[in-house]
Amino acid sequence: MMRGLTSLFYNYDFVNTKSEMQSQKVNVGYADRMIVTVSSGKGGVGKTTTALALAAILGADQQRHGLGMPVVLDLDPRSDATRGMGIKPGGNRYETLFAGAPSSVAEGSLLRAEVNTDESFAIVPGSPETAFLESRQFSVAGADDVARRRLRDLCAGRLVIIDTAPVFDRALTRGAIGAADVLVIPFIPEPFAADGALDVLDVVRTFPDADPTVMTLATMVEARRTLTGTVLEDIAKRGYPVDATVPNAVAAAEAPWQGNGRSLCTQEPRDPRV
Repeated sequence: MMRGLTSLFYNYDFVNTKSEMQSQKVNVGYADRMIVTVSSGKGGVGKTTTALALAAILGADQQRHGLGMPVVLDLDPRSDATRGMGIKPGGNRYETLFAGAPSSVAEGSLLRAEVNTDESFAIVPGSPETAFLESRQFSVAGADDVARRRLRDLCAGRLVIIDTAPVFDRALTRGAIGAADVLVIPFIPEPFAADGALDVLDVVRTFPDADPTVMTLATMVEARRTLTGTVLEDIAKRGYPVDATVPNAVAAAEAPWQGNGRSLCTQEPRDPRV
């Protein structure tokens, strides 16, 4: 259940790397300075639905505690998160955000680029142009680390949920994975999808000092299938037991189209499968 995953955020202790007290452990539910990257090596596993649902639930909690509004960064050129919130993709927001030298991220630049939604979070809309941005601004040696540092500077002081493209050959995707304080990996419990999901961890290992808290989310689960249990057991044996599951539900597929710009959790708040 999606809410089951977010409930785990209140049971973990995280080091808030953006805090002035970097050595103090904090509860992620009350940490308004954190990067949560949602990534998977295979498309169609519910990555974008997960990102928007997490933003909605965490955003509502942030509001209850008087903290700042989270923001979703739609780094996928397909811009499904943007469309899912009823916003037209396009524009040169990321071109502007990543322009200049790595140290030149202006304070408040993220705030100026984001668009409010009908929910308790904002979004920096995606654009197909993001695919071409990398060839112009991240074609240098060490591009992954440059993208990672830019994202960390850009997201400083905010609770940011990043929706990435389902490919690992893009500097922005790899940089977002490396920048994550929390890495959420959704996957369908089928062999190829599960393998693709855990490929994300290979990207993490390319950053020697990256040490995100990893959360795995099994989506489109059909508990009666023998294969489901086999794959989940295999994932657990690799050291990553599933933190939460989302049953195969029509509501998840229909939310972007019937929600009129609302996330799954807002569109179907009473559905026990959500």
